[in-house]
Amino acid sequence: MHTISLKRILIYIVLLVTSFALLVGFTVNIVSQVAQYQESLHDQALSYSRIVAGNAASSLVFNDNANEKQRLSSLENTSFIQHVHVYKMDETSNELTFFSSYNKKGLPPIPARFAKLDKLTTPQTNDNYIEVSQPVVLDDEVIGYVYLRGSLEQARLFMWRSIGIASVVFVLTLLLCWLITLRLRKTIVTPLDSVVDVISQVARDKNYSLRLAPSKLVEFDMMAHAFNTMLDRVQQHISRQRRAEEEASQLNTELERQVTQRTQALKESNSELLKTLEQLHQYQGQLVESEKMASLGE
Repeated sequence: MHTISLKRILIYIVLLVTSFALLVGFTVNIVSQVAQYQESLHDQALSYSRIVAGNAASSLVFNDNANEKQRLSSLENTSFIQHVHVYKMDETSNELTFFSSYNKKGLPPIPARFAKLDKLTTPQTNDNYIEVSQPVVLDDEVIGYVYLRGSLEQARLFMWRSIGIASVVFVLTLLLCWLITLRLRKTIVTPLDSVVDVISQVARDKNYSLRLAPSKLVEFDMMAHAFNTMLDRVQQHISRQRRAEEEASQLNTELERQVTQRTQALKESNSELLKTLEQLHQYQGQLVESEKMASLGE
């Protein structure tokens, strides 16, 4: 039958439980942090779109495309914003027309998003970017729209940074847990090794006078007390058995002595009987001789 050490089982269990708890905790924490960070990016995109919409009102009124383009160029200092479109509402047809735009350096322009503006009043997240639209309002009248697209690169970097930090903490925690487990294993296994050693000596040498030492651990102390009680009873039973064997041996010796004495007495009695018989035979012979002599004399 395959056996495994209690020490190894203890380490495996502690590390397994710790790993599972850490994985669940770090996963929940990372997912929650990434979701919160994306939510902050949504708020950031919405704030930028409102600022751009507020600044674009004067440019749309005065049809100052150059001024708006220059204003939008200041967004180069913001790594979050990838594209910004400013659309103007045509007064006669009430249709949107392209007015001005900003494209982050290194990114190609994107098509106009006229059809999606109504759906993007709240930020929407795609695979790689965030989209949001904001109406440009002047005297409670919509005179245009601002479309803004922000990058999710920061969210991905934040996620990978969180995963990296969590991995380092995970490894360090497992290492610390392993060291603590070694210390805990020593505290638990040392009394157990003592118990195993005493039991092995009792089984090997049949020395029932050995006793387990008291332990600071309640369970081991209870086991030591129970085992010592069992050894006391075994020792008492062995002592009673030895006394009974000694008494039986003494009784047998006494019986053998009595049998020997009686046998000797019987031998002596038989010897005396034999001597008496011989004397009787002699007396009988003498009596016969006497009778013969008497007969001859007559």
